[in-house]
Amino acid sequence: MFWPIVLPFQITVVLVILLVGTLTVVAPRLKWNRVKTFSIASASAFFLFVPACIGIHYIADVFRFGEFHYTSYADVNDFRVERTLPPGARNITLVKYASGFEAKYSISESDLKSFLDLLWEQFGEHSAVERENPDWKVRRYDPMELVYLSNRWALPLAMIPLSTPRAANGAGATIYYDPVNQIAYHRAGYW
Repeated sequence: MFWPIVLPFQITVVLVILLVGTLTVVAPRLKWNRVKTFSIASASAFFLFVPACIGIHYIADVFRFGEFHYTSYADVNDFRVERTLPPGARNITLVKYASGFEAKYSISESDLKSFLDLLWEQFGEHSAVERENPDWKVRRYDPMELVYLSNRWALPLAMIPLSTPRAANGAGATIYYDPVNQIAYHRAGYW
């Protein structure tokens, strides 16, 4: 739940230590009192820590969250995404945010089916919900039913609704599969 703030916090701590340490070490060369420099630098670091952490957080988020494009699953390199993204996925458009992601990708029905079967085999007994639609029936949707999924893509109205096992805290994924075009629309949440 707090994972998005860990990296900015770590970067800020390292930068503060380096800055205070460097100023303290070079103080005599600048004809400053070392103890006074350390005290002022430490006090400044204390008061500026939270604003610096927030600034670093915004900078880091530019690289961590947003829309990304990948040729294949091997290019994704994010363990949070890889947990519910099928290895057979290709031409992936991934929209990442702090609490989850949305994805659109090409995948054969057999690859998706074998991936989901494996997930349910491994984690199904721990799932907070029962497996939905194990028989892969196509369902016709009202466009308003699909509003919670990204409005970035024009979604077909007939798709196969699927899901991964869900943790008690709600982490898991919902996948809508278009068997005609072999495209999956995927929404996952994690804590």
